[in-house]
Amino acid sequence: MPSDIIFFSIDVVNLYGSIPLDEAVEAVREKLQEHVTDINMFGLTPDDVCTLLDQCLRNNVFCFDKDFYKQKVGIAMGNPCAPPVAILFLDRLERLALQNREAKPDLLLRYIDDYGGIWTHGEEALKDFLAYLNSLHPTVKFTMEFTKQDSGVPYLDTLVSVVSDNDITFLATELYIKPTNSGIVLHFSSAHPSSTKISMARNQFRRAIAVSSNKDREEKSVTKMWNLLSSNGYPENVLRRTLREAKAGGTKRGSTKEDVDGFLTLPYVDEELLSRVKGVVRRSGMNIRLAWRNKNKLKNALVRSAFSPPLCPGASRGCYCCKCGLAGRCTTKNVVYRITCTLCKEQPAVYVGESKRPVRLRFNEHVRNMLSATPDTPLGDHFRVAHGQLSLDRGADLPLTVEILHQALDYPDRKIAESITIRDSEPSLNERLVSWPII
Repeated sequence: MPSDIIFFSIDVVNLYGSIPLDEAVEAVREKLQEHVTDINMFGLTPDDVCTLLDQCLRNNVFCFDKDFYKQKVGIAMGNPCAPPVAILFLDRLERLALQNREAKPDLLLRYIDDYGGIWTHGEEALKDFLAYLNSLHPTVKFTMEFTKQDSGVPYLDTLVSVVSDNDITFLATELYIKPTNSGIVLHFSSAHPSSTKISMARNQFRRAIAVSSNKDREEKSVTKMWNLLSSNGYPENVLRRTLREAKAGGTKRGSTKEDVDGFLTLPYVDEELLSRVKGVVRRSGMNIRLAWRNKNKLKNALVRSAFSPPLCPGASRGCYCCKCGLAGRCTTKNVVYRITCTLCKEQPAVYVGESKRPVRLRFNEHVRNMLSATPDTPLGDHFRVAHGQLSLDRGADLPLTVEILHQALDYPDRKIAESITIRDSEPSLNERLVSWPII
């Protein structure tokens, strides 16, 4: 490359919070109209799409500590529309910026809001170019870093340097870890399958090797990653093995979706149980793929947008679920629950069920079955047969108690927990006492 090149990186300050919605929607409209014959529009016009998009971008409401807020400026982070809209907005802005500019980058690359490029017009002209970019829009501002003598510039996870050797100028790259990086990755002692931790370490070494431009830079990158993994508890023998696999191209790939009969996700407990379950599946002859998940995460314990559970929507008129034992928890979803008849003293009548919806809705259905003695329902049949003379005044206390036994992660977790509870307790009102079929 020319000896006077400068590599630079440009970052947009608070991109999502700075984008004006009218201009963002207009950028989408222009791109749709430009490619309208190349896209399946499903019968919609560009104006139809932009009308829908405008609703998605302007009506972002969130709850914090029981109060509701609406974002008025910018695009909400986490909105699925945000990344593609931001990309199209910047595409429009940069094209307008570069079309009439004489001194401009010889190469300009962008990943969402991170720019990298090569400049050959001198340092002062590059500073003028940054000032020009910051004059284009009242809300969108840019910051810049560029290479100087003996200094590299970070771009994404790569440190890019301009190097001269024997009158040859070239770009050298190596792994970059921010000074503000916490240095925390999946710890070797964490409650995850050992295969997950080994794969993570191997892939980190692969990344360090992939972004390095030569053997010297690769050695620096690998050393950075080695030290990071070592500080997170990874033994030296594990690091040596995973580094060797990363350099050799890794390990044999696992099964794909096409050559297995199904996938099964189970809660991870420890390596001993994992090995036993794998052995059972292998001996069964079932061609299924196992995955393991641990729900005990700091995120689940600490991250909350509301400091208290949602308010019961039926509290003002009396909520059966709250009255029967779940005050403050009746809006909980994805649960396994148990209902007990309090009129049966010697041998309590018990029903165990599960619900994806708020438990109060499912419990209210059971209550209606009980009050109307609905045939072929657990509580309807029980109260018709065992308590046929029962009559309740409106608003009276119900002869039922309800409790949440398990809050599940997903449908399989919920069904498995329900099956285990029914198998172990054999509730008298459940007809099905065998396990839920996994496959």
